Amino acid sequence: MSEAEQARAALILGEPRRLRWARARAILRTLLGVYLGVEPRATRIRYSPQGKPGVSARNDGDELFFNVSHSGPLALLAFTRAGDVGIDVELPRPRTTELSALAGRVLGPAEGRRIQELPEEIREREVLRGWVRHEALLKHAGGPPGQSWLGELDPGGEATAAVALDRAPTELRCWEWSHGGARPHDC
Repeated sequence: MSEAEQARAALILGEPRRLRWARARAILRTLLGVYLGVEPRATRIRYSPQGKPGVSARNDGDELFFNVSHSGPLALLAFTRAGDVGIDVELPRPRTTELSALAGRVLGPAEGRRIQELPEEIREREVLRGWVRHEALLKHAGGPPGQSWLGELDPGGEATAAVALDRAPTELRCWEWSHGGARPHDC
């Protein structure tokens, strides 16, 4: 990790969270190195004024766009050469706020009312679905809302995820990384 990444990791409270962040960053650097054809430690991650990470274009001008999201033990990484990308993943967690109120504040009053009318057993899932779509669009630096392509992903288990791109992808591949390596995963 770079000095800046090491400093950021040091600020993360709790050893498990700090280790998960560092591992995700190591995987990110490894994959960026593969895509860019450079050693992972040679990858120079830059940040936009809004804090969005990026990498400089390769010598051939073929730019690589990526985004990262974390929730608990999960890290979701997205890579594309087709334009900017935003991604978000969330796991259910204890809430101190009523879900429809949260949805109303974050996703808008109409969505809050829609959530309130749903059976209680599916409200949390619907709030998370709305939240990851909202966050993926925010993290995507594309055009105005409604002009981005937005897709939901299935990261498995109770997790919910979404990806936002400039336009619909011609191909979408998902991989699951674990201690045993990487394997294809249904999106």
